[in-house]
Amino acid sequence: MSSARVAKFVNSYPNIEVSYAFQDTASLDTSNPVILSVTLDREADDANPDDQLADAPHFPHRKIVQWWLVVGDADSKTLYGIKKVTVKSRLTTKVALDLKQARDYKLKLYLICDSYSGADQDFDLEKITVAQGDSDDEDSDEEDGDGDQKMD
Repeated sequence: MSSARVAKFVNSYPNIEVSYAFQDTASLDTSNPVILSVTLDREADDANPDDQLADAPHFPHRKIVQWWLVVGDADSKTLYGIKKVTVKSRLTTKVALDLKQARDYKLKLYLICDSYSGADQDFDLEKITVAQGDSDDEDSDEEDGDGDQKMD
């Protein structure tokens, strides 16, 4: 393998800086999704339109590097949120988490690359407490006297 080929691969290998924060941590409850705001900063050459392409010479066509943001609980192997994104140089996005039980959560954020092995990252998120929210099940499940659901 030539030194030029090695240099091309090393220069294309993605370096992503990640920052994250939960929104409205004082009012988390089960009636609304919990929102995790994530910012991804990638070293990129704005003048190079091919900067988002993976260095994959044996792949049958051009491959854009994409990322999966995954939020889950590693201990219980439960997935709470997932989002696929493409990062040019900087991206701020939100991941909605479906936390339906009122309890404390110890979650992890995983950043998974679909093109490069070893580029994945994971982060322990701050422990959050989700309170029981208002339930509107009684309003939406009106029943008639026979126990059958009403049809309009």
